[in-house]
Amino acid sequence: MKRSHSLLSLTLTAALGVAAWATWPQAAQSSPTGPAVGMARLAVDDPADRRDLNGWIWYPTASDATEKVVMGNPVWAGVHGLEDAEPKTGQYPLLLVSHGMYGHNRNQAWLGRALAQRGYLVAAVNHPGSTTRDRRPEESRRLWERPRDLSRLLDTLLADPVWGARIDASRIAAAGHSLGGLTVMRIAGAVGDNLRHRETCADAPDAIDCSALAQLNIGHAADTDALAASNRDPRIKAVVSMDLGGTQTLAPTSIQAIDIPVLVMGAPRGKQIEQARESLALEALLEPSLLTSFHLEDTGHFDYLGVCTERGLAILLDEEPEDAFICEQGTTARAEKHAAFVGAINGFLNARLN
Repeated sequence: MKRSHSLLSLTLTAALGVAAWATWPQAAQSSPTGPAVGMARLAVDDPADRRDLNGWIWYPTASDATEKVVMGNPVWAGVHGLEDAEPKTGQYPLLLVSHGMYGHNRNQAWLGRALAQRGYLVAAVNHPGSTTRDRRPEESRRLWERPRDLSRLLDTLLADPVWGARIDASRIAAAGHSLGGLTVMRIAGAVGDNLRHRETCADAPDAIDCSALAQLNIGHAADTDALAASNRDPRIKAVVSMDLGGTQTLAPTSIQAIDIPVLVMGAPRGKQIEQARESLALEALLEPSLLTSFHLEDTGHFDYLGVCTERGLAILLDEEPEDAFICEQGTTARAEKHAAFVGAINGFLNARLN
């Protein structure tokens, strides 16, 4: 039977284990080139004190200080940045980022840095119940909370005296990887169809998407109404889906009704996500004039995470062999894919947000 835990970035156990090490290596994804990038911590408070959010924002800065290597560990290479550097003045487009299941707000730091160098603000938060260090099934099954997290993040940024003045409110987009891809499709207007999901998976219970979602209890009968409710945020003008998982949980008619541009990025290597059931199925339902499709040859699901260190694969083979595939082709080849991803995302946003 296929690994059911592969879907939606479920296998970041190894990353959790080594991330707890006290000594951080200095290896970075690449030598710093181009403008320096600022980065700052974010906090989004929940008045009900149930779903507080924490995260990071990457942004253009005029600082000429030397960037430091941050967010690295023995398995994952770090990125360069200047923590709490003075933000550059002006208004910039904003990209909100949603991580995959059991991922975290630093999984797409490579994207945050690259787009900040190109004049974007990029903000990512942890989704409670479905992060590396917070795996509560009673929260992770509540798919409707994830797009709400992004909307609350946007509320907080727009109200902030520093960030609100720097956001071009006419150019706001969202991007997500894996379950984060499903999250941004919901914020674009797709809604859940619990009956369809249950019927589809009854016919293919061993499919990676169905077995993984079943383990998370996604599709629980008690959640039918909440899953079918809209999470559309009209402030979001475009979305980017990076090898999403869970297309079959969505109502086809709601996908067909999405009226903002969508960039669908797949993973043709297809070892973790079945493309015909996920990204390709999504594309078939979207309005063609609003769809941009990007499927880079030999891309795998975990190529949308960070670059692995030179020792990362060996560490995982020794300590977490079942999770070692996370770092397959994870060094130079992954960094080259990231450059292609950034080009595609930047080109899509520049064209579609204007």
